[in-house]
Amino acid sequence: MRIKQDNPNTPEYWDKIYKNEIAKNIRREDFNRFSIIEKLIPSPCKLLEIGCGKGEFYEFLNNRNKASNYTGIEISKEAIKYNKASFPKAHFLQNTPHLVPFQDNLYDVVVAIEVLEHLEDLELFANEVKRVLKPGGKFIAITPHLNKVDSVEHVWSFSLEDINNLFQGTHNKIIDPYIIVEWIKQDLVVDFDDFSEKNNKLDLLKKLKEKISNLKVTLFTIPADCSKEFCQEINKLDWIELALHGDTHTHLECSIWTKKKALEVLNKYESWGCFKKIFKPPFWAGSEGLYEALAEKNYILAQTPTAIIGDNIVYKLDLKSVHGHIQNVCNNGLEEKFDYYKSLRGNSFKFISELYK
Repeated sequence: MRIKQDNPNTPEYWDKIYKNEIAKNIRREDFNRFSIIEKLIPSPCKLLEIGCGKGEFYEFLNNRNKASNYTGIEISKEAIKYNKASFPKAHFLQNTPHLVPFQDNLYDVVVAIEVLEHLEDLELFANEVKRVLKPGGKFIAITPHLNKVDSVEHVWSFSLEDINNLFQGTHNKIIDPYIIVEWIKQDLVVDFDDFSEKNNKLDLLKKLKEKISNLKVTLFTIPADCSKEFCQEINKLDWIELALHGDTHTHLECSIWTKKKALEVLNKYESWGCFKKIFKPPFWAGSEGLYEALAEKNYILAQTPTAIIGDNIVYKLDLKSVHGHIQNVCNNGLEEKFDYYKSLRGNSFKFISELYK
């Protein structure tokens, strides 16, 4: 939640603060918090600290022989001048935290110690962090919980929910008065149920794609509500894969299918040439005949709870999956939760079919 509209955190403001602290030899050392962060950092790693201040965390790591591949950026030229003179082996750069001047997928770890609460544009910052992290890379931050460490410089107050909205899938915890943030850039599967020709929300899907250039989406489709021509057009979009979500999507339809009926449905839609061999029964309810047909034709079954069909692979929703609906059926509709889905930017994405090649 934003608690202050005017943001005092300008380069000139921090130049004045740091110039005074340097003159008085004031160091912002906090070994307890530094130790918490250190335990979360893999070694060796290529590390970027955003908001490095006067190099206190760098010095902490260097004293433990863990700063061999360190870069620090800070908004204040006074702080950077001090750091370059004090720590000539490290790389320090004056720069805004909002636009990080480095290439994509460069760092193993990005650290921000009491930085988030000072920022002007949280979304831009989060996008930059996600961009410069390597796949599997980690973002670690410390920020006051509910602004319990009050300051005239703080623009934001964060709850755990606020952090999760900013960095989806965050593993964070509260060590009063702080939130310890740990987010890992990973492969995500994004899928939506109940896609059809009449209910397609293509405008929103394309808008989401504009926000997340590398997005891939698996759409569980109601094929009886689509024309063959419509599905073939959708299939031309290289960032969408279509999967079957039953046939007519009537309540529990798949729970009464014989194997013969299931094979008829699968063969019909295979002939369209649009759908991956992925099937999700509506309401998760399928018959033994359906399961036998899926196994015979080597389909991936999207099922919760997990169902085992011989040696067939079962796709299970897990922590690396983001599941929603085209319409707002279970409070996870594309339109209603658009800001949440948009926050996935910065991850890498895979189709369900890519997980089981």
